[in-house]
Amino acid sequence: MRAYVFRKDGCLNAQTSHATPKETRISTLVRVSRLYNKSGDVAGSIESIRDITELKRIEEKLRKSEERFRGMAEHSSDLIVVLNKELEAVYLSPSSKNINGYEPSELIGKAVDGAANTVFSDCQQEFLKVVAELKKGTALDNIEICLTKKDGSQAYIDISVVPVIEQGILTGAQVLIRDITERKKTELATQALMVSMVGTTGYNSLRKIVCTIQSWIHADCVLLG
Repeated sequence: MRAYVFRKDGCLNAQTSHATPKETRISTLVRVSRLYNKSGDVAGSIESIRDITELKRIEEKLRKSEERFRGMAEHSSDLIVVLNKELEAVYLSPSSKNINGYEPSELIGKAVDGAANTVFSDCQQEFLKVVAELKKGTALDNIEICLTKKDGSQAYIDISVVPVIEQGILTGAQVLIRDITERKKTELATQALMVSMVGTTGYNSLRKIVCTIQSWIHADCVLLG
């Protein structure tokens, strides 16, 4: 039998794990508290034993799930951020250094609102709109926004946000940030080339035509699908 003994709220607690006659293991929580008489002297004790096998099984499952999450996050080129209910960063994956120039430890504990004056200072209004939607509990997908790195250079990122809602209350969020700087530079260069060839008016007209065709294609896909 294995036991872990600790004190909490003035009581002696012991978590035990032991084998049963059927060769399975069960976990129990033993709690012992003092019993006082009218004079305030210790007259005995009150003991309780609780089967916590299922609770320990769930804890172990959550631990393994967290280990798998961290394993994937720490090898991902995307930046993964976990926010608590105060919308403070409690976890950033190692790719933070590559995407924004900051070590994860530099941003842990920072409130997401504060990033509007630092990392997202060049596109503050767009970022604050993202934060406002997050506070409403709205999931966001593929929001393109610019970012200012620690060294002052600029990058373009794609943000997806998944709020964590428990019993109707926002208790945190998971944020995925992908660097799309090279793709964005290519798009802007292509746009500049098109404008130089057909002018701003011509380019805007061309964009309207392309958007119309895309909407038709999408409508056909919906009808066929």
